[in-house]
Amino acid sequence: MSELSSYAFSPLREGDIALYRGSGNGLAPILLVAAEETSLGCIQRLEHEYALKAELDADWAARPIALTHHNDRMTLVLEDPGGVPLDRLLGRPLDVTPFLRVAIPIAAALRQMHDRGLIHKDIKPANILVDAASGGVWLTGFGIASRLPREHQAPAPPEVIAGTLAYMAPEQTGRMNRSVDSRSDLYALGVTFYEMLTGQLPFTAADPMEWVHCHVARQPVPPNEQGAGVPAPLSAIVMKLLAKTAEERYQTTAGVEADLRRCLAAWEAYRRIDQFPLGKHDGSDRLLIPERLYGREREIDILLASFDRVVANGTLELVLVSGHSGIGKSSVVNELHKALVPPRGLFASGKFDQYKRDIPYTTLGQAFQSLVRALLSQSETELGRWRDSLREALGPNGQLIVNLVPELELVIGKQPAVADLPPQDAQNRFQMVFRRFLGVFARKEHPLALFLDDLQWLDSATLDLLGHLVTHSEVRHLLLVGAYRDNEVSPSHPLLRTLDTIRKAGAFVQEISLAPLAHEDLGRLIADTLSCTPGRAVPLARLVQEKTAGNPLFAIQFISALAEEGLLRFDHDGARWRWELERLHAKGYTDNVVDLMVGRLTRLPRRDPGGVAAARLPRQRCRDHDAFDRSREIERGRPFGSLGSRSSGAGRALGGLVQVHPRPCPGGRLFAHTGAAARRGAPPHRKAARRAYPCGKTRRGHLRNRQSAQPRSGLGHLTRRA
Repeated sequence: MSELSSYAFSPLREGDIALYRGSGNGLAPILLVAAEETSLGCIQRLEHEYALKAELDADWAARPIALTHHNDRMTLVLEDPGGVPLDRLLGRPLDVTPFLRVAIPIAAALRQMHDRGLIHKDIKPANILVDAASGGVWLTGFGIASRLPREHQAPAPPEVIAGTLAYMAPEQTGRMNRSVDSRSDLYALGVTFYEMLTGQLPFTAADPMEWVHCHVARQPVPPNEQGAGVPAPLSAIVMKLLAKTAEERYQTTAGVEADLRRCLAAWEAYRRIDQFPLGKHDGSDRLLIPERLYGREREIDILLASFDRVVANGTLELVLVSGHSGIGKSSVVNELHKALVPPRGLFASGKFDQYKRDIPYTTLGQAFQSLVRALLSQSETELGRWRDSLREALGPNGQLIVNLVPELELVIGKQPAVADLPPQDAQNRFQMVFRRFLGVFARKEHPLALFLDDLQWLDSATLDLLGHLVTHSEVRHLLLVGAYRDNEVSPSHPLLRTLDTIRKAGAFVQEISLAPLAHEDLGRLIADTLSCTPGRAVPLARLVQEKTAGNPLFAIQFISALAEEGLLRFDHDGARWRWELERLHAKGYTDNVVDLMVGRLTRLPRRDPGGVAAARLPRQRCRDHDAFDRSREIERGRPFGSLGSRSSGAGRALGGLVQVHPRPCPGGRLFAHTGAAARRGAPPHRKAARRAYPCGKTRRGHLRNRQSAQPRSGLGHLTRRA
């Protein structure tokens, strides 16, 4: 725009999204955030940061002014509060006084951001502006910030996870079976403080997966052991921030700020900081139910031991996890994510649907779509190795698997039609080809954990294939985990009959049965949730046990319902949670958990009547063909439109590369990008990677001619100085 042409810009931060300071004669100073790569992810970040304009305060953030084009690039214009990026002040350890005079306002800025209900998700020195003279601190880089109080990060290739790996909280990697919340920012704050005190990061890594391993499994050397000038209490504060699980960190930024202020007062008065109990002012008035699993230690150990044997011996193991709905089957299985990191293992999962039992193999296709999508984000060299392995394994029968996993065509190319065979021969061929396909992912250098949930609804074709895999000696380096509701599986269920056949064939089946939580486990859950002693939690735990029968999901919903209705409340004066058992009993909560859930749903705000109405409609079962006929057709290499393409967005890739694919951006607008346009700027697998990870990072293949990305605001209100 013409207003920007009058500014002279100097760089403050380099990278995919660069930061410049703009100044001019008589012009108000500005900051300019420019997407160095015109990729969809970078532009979405700028749009998302602009959309947060009303929620960012000039006291602690560089506020957006306009979203516009400059030099043929999408740029975000920010108010310039002053200061320089913190990373420019680092490179050597800071002394105690300079550290505290910067660390305290950083914590204060973070506290105010959290008070606005935002999670930054990319706290690092490059995103912090510091004015050492005035003591001012302002946050920048809100491109992936979240308004949600808690969100789940699904496992994804480290290369495409949004954020900065060197500063990323363990749960943000998707390998911790934990959600991302405000305490994830506190971990990144700990990494930043560590770098300020020691002049170096707590970890070093050679590749993205090693960064993940560092954050998930390695313990950093305490700062006071890195340098003699770091007082032990400061070192302890940093190490508490760097705890692997959110429950062991500070719970609030206010708690961190209070402890830092105590350190500054002691240092200025006595030139020393004596040890003191941390977190005395760290009480949170927000109900944070811990995501650690209570009463499941034995079951988790059994599961992890099975995976360890797969890694050590290269064998195949089958583990079945059973229990009622809400008992925690998926949560137990997801504890595998952390164990998968050291051996660079792969994880794939699929969930059977009672309304799609007539679509054979659809859940296996769903599971392997995630693995194939991950390949599309790899470098050209790495992708080439996978392509060669897959082509060698599949031979002339690649179309059989392309019908199952449409994105595979983007990796191995167009496949020839397969020969028509009699039904039994076709089934044998399909099982052989799938076995080889699976073997590409399940190898010594990267063992595979395959999790199939809700086996009570599995189709007969998939059941036959699983029986074939488990009893075939060629399948190795595979942990196959299945979960099912044992109260919905009768003795005559095909699953149990197949398991008997598997056992008779000599295969070992490890079974894990999950029971309701014991009273003691519920007591620990409630005590940790309310930050009270176990003894104080006993009466409330007894009530929760009575109402939920020890079901973890129902217990969590019940506790949340108490807080929503004000029967469980935080006393700010006493800095503790309070409740009155008499009122709880008088409330007369139903013993029916369904009624409890319905009651919670009725309290949701009515912002989308159409969506609520749609949710009430019964799901329609579409049976175009008999399931047996479907499986026969798939095994013969004849694709079904309902497989993949109807059941998930991933199936759209089957149609090739030329398509209109609208996708909502965080800013609220839709972009229609076609395969033809993408080919002008990117190889096909890069285009597919963007579809799979729209807000992630891809290194090449920039989308061009993005005329739909129009300026959001002008700069006319930037007035000249008098």
